[in-house]
Amino acid sequence: MGPSGSGKSTLLFALNGMDNITSGSVQFGGTALSELGENKLADTRRTKMGFVFQQPTMLKNLNLLDNIILPAARDKKKTGGLVKKAKALMEKTGITELENRDITEVSGGQLQRRKSWGFWRKSTGTARPFCL
Repeated sequence: MGPSGSGKSTLLFALNGMDNITSGSVQFGGTALSELGENKLADTRRTKMGFVFQQPTMLKNLNLLDNIILPAARDKKKTGGLVKKAKALMEKTGITELENRDITEVSGGQLQRRKSWGFWRKSTGTARPFCL
């Protein structure tokens, strides 16, 4: 917590390698993020870090359920049971009846529950959460 403009988001972006730092080193799992190439860094973010953005980030051409599943579906080793886990998460957040709705048909409050879905990959055992 801190006042607007104090560098909270900058720190989080630096810690996950989305921003380059000008001095020092960010270590993740014993490896300096600056030593990873773009593909390896993207893979590390995808498989070992979870993100909770201030604004929901979803694809408009996918329904709500598919938007929940998409981040975890890229990890081909973990595809089994994704729909079941996503539906359970929707049930926990009270929006089960919205699974087939287009995101433009869902209220802003319901989309804000998407923030908790950032912890979705954490529940699959693949990610550590970052709040952005």
